[in-house]
Amino acid sequence: MERYRDEQCVGCGQGRGEQTAFAVIMAVSFCHLLNDTMQSLIPALYPMIKEDYGLDFTQIGFWGWSSVSRPRCCNP
Repeated sequence: MERYRDEQCVGCGQGRGEQTAFAVIMAVSFCHLLNDTMQSLIPALYPMIKEDYGLDFTQIGFWGWSSVSRPRCCNP
């Protein structure tokens, strides 16, 4: 048992497997956070985008719909 200091129990499925699962869950959670952050920032930029590019409300609506619907398909 001295060889496996970083594992709690060699035969009981704990240790490295749990560390790997935790790392994967944290990576997925971080990506989900980035996705949600982008979805919340884009509507806040609508007035600036409308003025800078001279778009009307229909064009902003289509742009907003496409930027929100795409991540919805990929979001777990």
